Amino acid sequence: MDFNWITPQEAAEEWGITDRRVQVLCANGIIDGVIRLKRGWLIPKNAQKPADGRAKNGRKPVSDKKVAENGLIDMRGKNMKIDNFYESKDEDGDS
Repeated sequence: MDFNWITPQEAAEEWGITDRRVQVLCANGIIDGVIRLKRGWLIPKNAQKPADGRAKNGRKPVSDKKVAENGLIDMRGKNMKIDNFYESKDEDGDS
């Protein structure tokens, strides 16, 4: 039996994104031809993954930049250390 529909979970696996993101795309009308069921979505089997429109002007979304407690800034695996950030001296002049 050949079905013409896939679930958001199947679309997410095929497109390499989360099933929650697929559900949001369905709810916002970004994916053409979807059908809303009582508690879910049906997506046409031939539907194409929509372009990610969250980043503007070629910039990465803000959530990609993380500042750790140790003063390192993680930019998708590229750590940048702020030199001498934690150096301090006590009253005697010793570190």
